[in-house]
Amino acid sequence: MLIFSIMDILVQWCVVCFDDGIQLVPKSWIAGTKCFWPTFTSNKRYEKAVKHCEEPDDSWPLYNMRILGTYDSYEIGKRKLKIAEDQSDLSTDDYEKSKKRRSLKKKK
Repeated sequence: MLIFSIMDILVQWCVVCFDDGIQLVPKSWIAGTKCFWPTFTSNKRYEKAVKHCEEPDDSWPLYNMRILGTYDSYEIGKRKLKIAEDQSDLSTDDYEKSKKRRSLKKKK
């Protein structure tokens, strides 16, 4: 039981699959089977928030998602995200179908 607790502490980033794509997010953005999604309009701002594991804002919407993999390193998470664009399960080498990276929504 202690081993799982230590592993949970080390995990900081998750590659997740949304209905409309995949993305790397901090573990703190995940709430059960849902994930907070920022209302940022620039990719640069999004990348900074992910890299520094910023806490989610209560105003961010929640979306259904599925965790594909968990990582204790941002760099490893980014590498796995690239792999996940071609595979659905990061723990295997089986090819399922190509996925696209989730993008930020443009403000109207």
